[in-house]
Amino acid sequence: MNKEEFAEKMKDFLARLGKRNLIIITSVLAVAVIAAASWAIFPASTDEDLPSGAGEGEDTLEADALKETDSYFAASQLSRQRARDEAMEVLQGVIEDENSGEEAKATALADIAKMAEDMEAEANVETLVMSKGFSQCVAVISDNGISVVVDVPDTALTPAQIAQINTIVYEQTGITPDKTVIIEK
Repeated sequence: MNKEEFAEKMKDFLARLGKRNLIIITSVLAVAVIAAASWAIFPASTDEDLPSGAGEGEDTLEADALKETDSYFAASQLSRQRARDEAMEVLQGVIEDENSGEEAKATALADIAKMAEDMEAEANVETLVMSKGFSQCVAVISDNGISVVVDVPDTALTPAQIAQINTIVYEQTGITPDKTVIIEK
């Protein structure tokens, strides 16, 4: 098969697939890639992640606090992902339901695209905030704004750190500081 035959077969395949189905497949793949990247960047914590010697003797309290913090962030990310998976199932059901109207299907597709956009923005915010020296971060975008939870073990956030986080959020999402809630964990 030469290039021209392959190109012709690909055109036929895409024409049979249809524009709407191609958009759905692309959106679902984008969500899956973002979820996989999130899991790769923020793996669930294990005891092996603790510093050497943690959990022994006088370091037990520190190790327990570290485990609690890690489990909080892991649980938050898992909870966020489960909620998204459930929402995605509902939206997919609307799209695949033959009884759904075209307007409902279009709205579901738009919601899927928005969800994928939000997931990418949250992952970007989390990565960039962590690049500023925070060991953990979870960002959650909602209709009302964004909440950013950061691990601040010993001290309160400084005004400079708050400004950094607000800048990152604005640059990645367009959400202004008045709609940004920063939570210290």
